Parts: sequence; C-alpha cells; structure tokens
Amino acid sequence: MTLDKALLATAIASASALVAVGAPAQTRESPPAQAPAGAPASTATLPADALGRGQALFALRCQACHDPAVEDAPAKADMASFARGFIVDTLKTGDMRPRAQGLSDDEIDAIAAYLTAH
Repeated sequence: MTLDKALLATAIASASALVAVGAPAQTRESPPAQAPAGAPASTATLPADALGRGQALFALRCQACHDPAVEDAPAKADMASFARGFIVDTLKTGDMRPRAQGLSDDEIDAIAAYLTAH
C-alpha cells in the first residue's frame, strides 16, 4: 500500500469519529446560489462511498483551515450552503487549486459532495 493510500485509509477510519465544530460566519463574498451549467451530479447519484471518501479527503487536505475556520477561510459549516459547482471550481481553478494539486476530478467531486450533503 502506498503512503497516500495508507494515509487515506487511516483518515477514512478516523473520519467517522470527527465531530464538526461550528465557527462564526465569514465575511467572504457569497458563492453563487445555483450550480453553474455542467456542474457535477447531485449527491443522490454518487456511489455510496463517495461521501466517505470526501470526508476523508477533507480531513487530510482541508480541515486544518476550515474546521474550525482560520483567518479568512470559510467555515466547513458555511460551505454546506455553497453551490457544489462553486466548490469544485474553487478547487480546480481558484484559490484552493494549490491545495487540491494531485487530486483527481472524482476526489474533488467527492469533497464537494461531502461539504454540500444535507
């Protein structure tokens, strides 16, 4: 098992024990309320393990700055109201592109699905 896969397996095992901590709302510009054309499919069409993968990847790549939120990073709880396509675009071409480097499209979509699952 490679180091990345071992880390992901460890994160998946421990992610279920994580408890989301709310943080004050951020003062960032609000993302679009509707997903743009061509946005990823709804969470209802994802494989059952996609949300678990998204949770594990969030724990590895995003949690340190978003749960609880630091500086001007939006809180995980606030991102639940973001359009899924906005999160995908932010990870692929926006401010979080360096943090998402090396993630596949499916992994990015899994993170967005996890964050926006209601």
